[in-house]
Amino acid sequence: ITGMTVDARAQARIIDNTTVGGRADAFTLSNSTVGGNVNANAISNCTINGNASYNTRTNCTVNGMSTTPTVPPADLSPLAMPISDSALDDWEREASLLGTTTPASCPYKPVDGSTIQGVVTCDVSIEGTNIVTLTGVLRVIGNFNMQNSAQLRLAPSFGRLSGIVIADNVTNRTTSSKVEITNSAQILGSGQPSSYIMAVSRNNSAETGGSEEAIEVGNSSTAAIYYAPHGLIALQNNVNLKEATSWKMHLKNSSAVTYESGLPDVKFSSGPTGA
Repeated sequence: ITGMTVDARAQARIIDNTTVGGRADAFTLSNSTVGGNVNANAISNCTINGNASYNTRTNCTVNGMSTTPTVPPADLSPLAMPISDSALDDWEREASLLGTTTPASCPYKPVDGSTIQGVVTCDVSIEGTNIVTLTGVLRVIGNFNMQNSAQLRLAPSFGRLSGIVIADNVTNRTTSSKVEITNSAQILGSGQPSSYIMAVSRNNSAETGGSEEAIEVGNSSTAAIYYAPHGLIALQNNVNLKEATSWKMHLKNSSAVTYESGLPDVKFSSGPTGA
């Protein structure tokens, strides 16, 4: 974790140039300010307002008690992704039952006031001020893009339930299967509390050592849930959203992820329920 503000607790192998509001656990903590206690192997150039346990200390102010030596925290074990690949496969099969759209030209650009669901066999781009309604699970065999002031809204009939958009080109999950939401574009639920659209990318570039961004969100865009179990999510330029889960994440330029209590109970309209 580097160059960030974390309001509550932070735990990582390295914490650098970061402000932590609560407790911090790291193998190395440097150039940081911590509001709570710290447990680390090495601390340097830091201010700790709570207690500190460490093995080596360089130029650090500790306002609480100091304890040395200590046993530094172990690296965090990998966690399973909250929604399995098999669940995503199930949703894709569900999309196929809703029909297939093969556009005459790509990318497919839904017009203002139109609806979308099922499988689209190439890139999808919602642009301008167009408002498009999601009426069922959508699988895009390519990239899913939204820009300018475009909106994707979940049909009011979903009520308090949520919907899914999956970008997945099985033949190219390295440079395709991506989601890009920029320039004030919005992805909205049905209008009822606890209703969202989850945007999913199955791009796996980051997991395989590549640099492609599975999901890019920028410039004041808003959405509820982004999910890239094998890819990189890049958030930048005043983005605010409720949840983002990915194999790798890059937050920059005033972006924020604010956890909303109750998201673990999100229920989707049909198919598997993602926790």
